[in-house]
Amino acid sequence: MSTSPTEPAPTRGRGRPRSEKADEAILRATITLVAEYGVYGLSIEAVAAEAGVGKTTIYRRWQTKEDLVVAALARMRPPPEPPPDTGSLEGDLTALSEAQIARVAGTKLPWVAPRVLSEAMGDAEFHARVMEAFINPIRELLGKVVRRAIERGELATDTDVDHAIDLIHAMVIFRVLMSAGDLSRSFGEMTRISRILLAAFAP
Repeated sequence: MSTSPTEPAPTRGRGRPRSEKADEAILRATITLVAEYGVYGLSIEAVAAEAGVGKTTIYRRWQTKEDLVVAALARMRPPPEPPPDTGSLEGDLTALSEAQIARVAGTKLPWVAPRVLSEAMGDAEFHARVMEAFINPIRELLGKVVRRAIERGELATDTDVDHAIDLIHAMVIFRVLMSAGDLSRSFGEMTRISRILLAAFAP
């Protein structure tokens, strides 16, 4: 990653068992600080102070700050199953967006994901890890929704699923960026998005 060199982790010795409470505090602090300072400006010292733990507690778990950011994002990935089938593409996308809003309410995730992706562009390995930890699970959910619509006959059988996912994801991310993270405005476009998909990939 094209940032300042990652701090080397101290040699790990045998210590106390991991605390889930400490893990939660550290990962929550990481999201909060990345939202404010980005990956470039993140430091293990700042995370430790925000989480109320020692630096060695963090280094026992994650060797670099990139490891820490990936773990924090993975913790906030969506559940693997989409919302129940509503019977329509519009209904499914609306249900999924409502679930997403409820899941990330009160967190800094809407500011974090786009920022981390943009900062990771200079490091192919880090970018791939971010995609695997957080972005791909969202795309998989969208893919299930699109395939449902194909099975119902709402979308053509030869619909390019990846292109349809790109269209949905791109419009939501654009709204997130343009609205400074306002999820109600960003996900409130699902009726419009579904109509665009139905027109673009009509049977």
